[in-house]
Amino acid sequence: MEYESPVMKQSATPEYVLSVFNDWQRQTYQVNYEMAPPEPLTFESTIEEWCFDDDFLSWRRVARATNEVWGISVPLREWKTVLAPLGKKTLAGVCQLISQHARAPVIREQNFFGKPCRPASVFLTIRALLQEAGVDSSQIRPSTSLEEYARQHFHVFWNSFTMLAPGAMPRCRYVKTRLQEIEEACFLIGTGLVVLGIILGMVDPLVLFFPLILCLLLLVRIFCFPALGPSYVYFGDLKTFRDLSEAIAVHEAVRIC
Repeated sequence: MEYESPVMKQSATPEYVLSVFNDWQRQTYQVNYEMAPPEPLTFESTIEEWCFDDDFLSWRRVARATNEVWGISVPLREWKTVLAPLGKKTLAGVCQLISQHARAPVIREQNFFGKPCRPASVFLTIRALLQEAGVDSSQIRPSTSLEEYARQHFHVFWNSFTMLAPGAMPRCRYVKTRLQEIEEACFLIGTGLVVLGIILGMVDPLVLFFPLILCLLLLVRIFCFPALGPSYVYFGDLKTFRDLSEAIAVHEAVRIC
C-alpha cells in the first residue's frame, strides 16, 4: 500500500537557524578542506566569519543568497540592518530575521500496520521534499540507491535534508569522474602553456595561440555546460534511502510532529 506524506513545515527559531548554519559549515569544511571547522558558529560570530569562503563578499550578495536558500523574500533594506557592516554585525540578527520569515520542514509521524514508524515517516518526508524540488520521486523506494539522486540533486540533500535534522547527515565526499580528471589536467597544462607562451611570446606571439585556444575551450565548457560530468557524491556509508531515513530518524535534532 502506498502512503503519501506532504511536506509539513513549522516556524523556525533563531537557535534552529544557527544549528543549520553550523551543519552547512561542517559539510563545507569536510568537502573543501577534509577537516572539521576550527570552531562552531555562535550568535556572536560576525558575518565575515560566517561567510569565510566567499571571495566576493558583500551584504547584498549574502542577502540574496540567504533569501534563496531559505526560500524567503526579505527586502534588501531589512537585510542591510543585520548585515552591514560585515565585519561588525553578527549572526544573532541574521538568525532572528530568518526565523521571522522561514518555515522549516518537519516529520509527520504516521502509523504503519497500527504502529508508529519513525524511519518510514522520514522516508515519506524525504520523498515529498524531492517532489517539492521538482524531482520525480514516484519510483523511489526504501531500497533505491542514493547514488544517482545525490549526484543529480545534491542541493536537496545539502539543504532540505539537512534542515530536517541538522547534524544527521554524515560526512559528504566528492569523487571526480574520469572526464573531470582529464579536464582538470588539460586546464592545468593549458594554464602552464599560457605562462610559458607569455615568456616566449616576446620572441614569437604565435606560441600563445594553441594554449589560449585550449584554455578558452575549457572555460566555455565549464561556464556554458556545467551539468556535464557531475561528480559522484557520497554521504558516509549511506547507500540507500532506507539508510538515509534511519540516520535522520534516530538523530536527536529530528523534528517530529
